[in-house]
Amino acid sequence: MNKIIHYKSYDLKSMRKPNLIAVTHANDVDTQFIELHLLDDGNPVTLSASYTYTALMVNRDTQALIDDSVSCTLNESGNVEIPIDNLHTQGGMNLLIELTITDSDGNQVLVTPFPLTVHVNPSILDDAQVTPESQGTVPELLEEAKEQLERVEQLSDGKSAYEVAVDNGFVGTEAQWLASLQGAQGPAGASGPQGPAGADWVPTETELNDIAQRAVNLIPTTQGVQYGN
Repeated sequence: MNKIIHYKSYDLKSMRKPNLIAVTHANDVDTQFIELHLLDDGNPVTLSASYTYTALMVNRDTQALIDDSVSCTLNESGNVEIPIDNLHTQGGMNLLIELTITDSDGNQVLVTPFPLTVHVNPSILDDAQVTPESQGTVPELLEEAKEQLERVEQLSDGKSAYEVAVDNGFVGTEAQWLASLQGAQGPAGASGPQGPAGADWVPTETELNDIAQRAVNLIPTTQGVQYGN
């Protein structure tokens, strides 16, 4: 089974951004998780591996309780991973998730102040059809795409090709490295085949008149010359 992660940032102090995410669920084929990055007024929330993380899930459309004790984990990035596997759905559903964090003594550390909304698309195993209601509205999907783009922009750039070359033993400046990429002049290529003969030239009336005028201009003038006795 594949592990599919849906990243989502969640600010405890801000509701300016819709706290929602859209997923396509394939029942038992994939194990899917929501990686929740908790923020407090824009600042990352520091969490402990000794804490207990539990999610409550409710079907928003029917208000039916799905599970009130979903065990979640803290990953290496310090984000909470909420499993959303085994949500069998023929027509899709809108899921509300509330996260509760308690310490080792059972004391409540944090409860998300407003639920995370998850649009779960129909299962592809059950040949169900995706409907506008199950896939989320266009603004909601655009908001999720924006979240993913912001995450990509936060990633640090990798090494350049020159830096990789230096790591592998190249000695010299970047300009010298670029020059080293250009090889010696190669041999001249073979001549190409003879092209086809061009079509016979057929002058236009204008071109004929122009040729005639040029011929006239070449005739020397006879003005002032007397012929005969």
